Amino acid sequence: MLVQPVSAGTMIVVSDREGDLMKSYYTDTGEPKNGWGDNAPVVKAGYFDMVSMWLGQKGKTYTFGMKLAADLPKEGSPLPPGISAAAWILWIEPEPWTPTNPVASAFIIYLFYDGLAYSADLLDVVPDVTTPVPFIVDGSIINLVFSAASIGNPSSFWWSGGLNVFWGVGGWALVDMTDPGAAPGQVYWDIPWPPL
Repeated sequence: MLVQPVSAGTMIVVSDREGDLMKSYYTDTGEPKNGWGDNAPVVKAGYFDMVSMWLGQKGKTYTFGMKLAADLPKEGSPLPPGISAAAWILWIEPEPWTPTNPVASAFIIYLFYDGLAYSADLLDVVPDVTTPVPFIVDGSIINLVFSAASIGNPSSFWWSGGLNVFWGVGGWALVDMTDPGAAPGQVYWDIPWPPL
């Protein structure tokens, strides 16, 4: 974990265990259990496995990004067999999620790929309003940019990162998530902003 000033801004970089893809988690500790196996196509793809993620703020602009274990597919390249789409996600919450306090996300910012093209959006959850956001896909790195105003200009919030894959009509799975204990002040998967 690294917190650093970034030319009049702040950024926190959080490491993530490689190889913890497609694990389910014990809700009481947040630790992984049972995987789908190293030979599953989703696991072998590599670009669903986070190596690190970051959140930074410079002025009134935030940048959220991830480094993945392999390059993301080029537009038009198929996803692993059975997967219809994927999303690399930032969840923003007013307080940390716990099993006894299952807080709903206030905002969800995500990069989406459907095997044809990438898009990125910010979902304001309560009014269910979606707005496109700028993004960059560069090999194994993604970056999403959004304004403080787009998330209500909060002085503080909680955040976590992860990846979902989708199949069929409504089927989905959370394939990687923020590691427990990866950042100071973290509660389960949620990390405080500003960083401690």
